[in-house]
Amino acid sequence: MIKPFIKVQYPPSKKVFRAFKVSDLISYTGRIYIFDEKNFSRYRFYEEHEGTQLFSLSNEIAFLKDVRLFSAETLEYLFIRGVVATVGFDADESLTSIYRRFSRLHLVSFDEGSQKILEKAAPGYAEFKDLRLYVGISALGYFFRREV
Repeated sequence: MIKPFIKVQYPPSKKVFRAFKVSDLISYTGRIYIFDEKNFSRYRFYEEHEGTQLFSLSNEIAFLKDVRLFSAETLEYLFIRGVVATVGFDADESLTSIYRRFSRLHLVSFDEGSQKILEKAAPGYAEFKDLRLYVGISALGYFFRREV
């Protein structure tokens, strides 16, 4: 029997997200900030030169569109600025320590439809309705990879 989806709406709460266990199914409605490599470097460039963030990432979910953005340095940068969870491809198991240290989640698309919707979205803020995700890395640092 498949688990029911837990409905979550914007804005995401750190307290609620920390309670999710690995492999929990989530149906998310709200906005997600989409980063590609160019967009992320532009955000960092602005902060380095202006001394302030371009916009606040506090209590936001970030979709990392580029696999190269899944590094310890990038994740630490995002979590320090308040990102509640990351969404993207299956993350490497070696990154679980960062998720545990900051008590954050990594979400992965549940089906191909959700993955295609995320990949088609342009960098910047995007609104989603009933985006189906599952917890790949929990706030406690547990790792889950779904076998297809």
